[in-house]
Amino acid sequence: LFLTTKMSWDYEIVVVGGGTTGAAACYHLANAGVKNVLCVEMGRVGKGLDAEFQTSISGSGDDEAKYAPFNSGSSVFSGGEKGPRTIKMIVTALPYKSIEEYEDLHGFAGTKAYIDATAYGRELQKSLARKLLPSPKEQLKELGSIMLGESSELDELRSEFQKFTSLGCECSWVDSNGLKNFPGVASGFVAGIYFPHDAVIDSESYAQALLAEAARRGSVTLREGVLVQGLEPLAQGG
Repeated sequence: LFLTTKMSWDYEIVVVGGGTTGAAACYHLANAGVKNVLCVEMGRVGKGLDAEFQTSISGSGDDEAKYAPFNSGSSVFSGGEKGPRTIKMIVTALPYKSIEEYEDLHGFAGTKAYIDATAYGRELQKSLARKLLPSPKEQLKELGSIMLGESSELDELRSEFQKFTSLGCECSWVDSNGLKNFPGVASGFVAGIYFPHDAVIDSESYAQALLAEAARRGSVTLREGVLVQGLEPLAQGG
């Protein structure tokens, strides 16, 4: 049953969401010594409000359905019939169409800081995955990633590559012959930028492992099946 009534518990920090981001927040809070953390998840840790969980919930109707988490498509996707339910890509990427667009807003130093932070976070995630996942060799695949371009995009792609290298990002240029070594590349692409340290991960198991470790330290209380619909500030002195 979804808990939509006001909570009466007292916690130092409340983390909303038990996906990879929320689970990582709980893990690092526990690692920092915070002892009174509540993590609320509307479905199940690492899975969200999947169909299986929805059918097991009494009273979960259309109102809750609109809050269901959504997969961006670029970062989370199905692992197929024999693979994990969800796989989260750990990638070197900017939240903009191009580096130039990002640099126009944040300058070279800001862009460099973002690239460095992305690399640090990626390596930290991989390190934690190797430590916490039950079968890291199967659940973490460091295959790298490739940014592809068609002939009409070649100049723009080469400019992106030059920008990435100027920012100290470890990557390599792949020409049309080199693309033959990458299985699954569709016809029409003539070049790419290869990022060797990127990886894919079983995000469901990763989120569960992070939260399990935080709970083992006695720092985190987990409540699944909790729908957060809003936050109300306490009165002064409350």
